Amino acid sequence: MGPISQAELRRQWLRQAIRQAPRASRGTYRYRCIRAELCLGLGIAISRKTVPHLMGEAGLTGLPVRTHRHNLVHVATCDELAQRQVKRDAPILSVATSK
Repeated sequence: MGPISQAELRRQWLRQAIRQAPRASRGTYRYRCIRAELCLGLGIAISRKTVPHLMGEAGLTGLPVRTHRHNLVHVATCDELAQRQVKRDAPILSVATSK
């Protein structure tokens, strides 16, 4: 086995930096936040695809993506729409005039 390349040394160093970023946030960071922490906080230039790849190799996962729940309290149901009574105040006037 030959000497370790510069690229592999950098990847090992990045894995260590990636492992330490979620510890500071109690494991709540996803890959976008970890990349922002590395780029903006530590000044490390890193590709957007490299962080999730290295996280997968290290076995790290962030929180799952939140799903938004819609509040359906004041939304009309199908039955309510079908039983709706429409009332007119005045008769409909025809627009066409006869000559």
